[in-house]
Amino acid sequence: MDSFVPRLYDNTLHLFSWLSPHRWLTRAIPRLAEPGWVELWVLLNLSLSALTLFVVTSGVLTTLADMLLVYGAIRMLEICVYLAKVVLGSPFERARPHRYGATGYRRTLVLAIHNYVEVIVWFAAAYSHWRALFHTPDPNPLTTAPGALYFSVVTMTTMGYADIWPNNVPGRTLVGTHLVIAVFMAVVILGRFVSNLPTPDTKDELGKHTK
Repeated sequence: MDSFVPRLYDNTLHLFSWLSPHRWLTRAIPRLAEPGWVELWVLLNLSLSALTLFVVTSGVLTTLADMLLVYGAIRMLEICVYLAKVVLGSPFERARPHRYGATGYRRTLVLAIHNYVEVIVWFAAAYSHWRALFHTPDPNPLTTAPGALYFSVVTMTTMGYADIWPNNVPGRTLVGTHLVIAVFMAVVILGRFVSNLPTPDTKDELGKHTK
């Protein structure tokens, strides 16, 4: 019997994957789908997120900052789709000729950790850019890169020291989106790590048959 929910999940991810800049690049230049180029893509985007944070906190080139943050939002979607398809896996992807795939679980984990850091930096840039949406102490820590990174880290880890908080609906929406992505990434990365831990041997005969 065909299952409706998993197929709906798969088709939704497949639809969102068309918003991925990397997918369009690999369709134009197939070589960019090779593992080495994918790793370079991850590093370049991490560097771009750091550049965006620098541009935002410098207080100049606001139009460029807006454009970079729009790309950052698309990149966040790309990361979530990547994690859902590669780390969680999709049972129906085998039917597609150009499917996502994991070269190795260690490599996948390392890239996922890079993605985790990248999300922190992108949201730090967003918090600094839209600092007016937040109640902050004086002087405003969101005007500096360390202050913005601090708030992004405590939000990403769901710590929430309550020294900075959103004071309107757009601010709460931004933080809420960050929290959803943070919890999703933490669960997926931890689950992937635990699933690849070696199973220890046992002297229990029953355990040998049930492990």
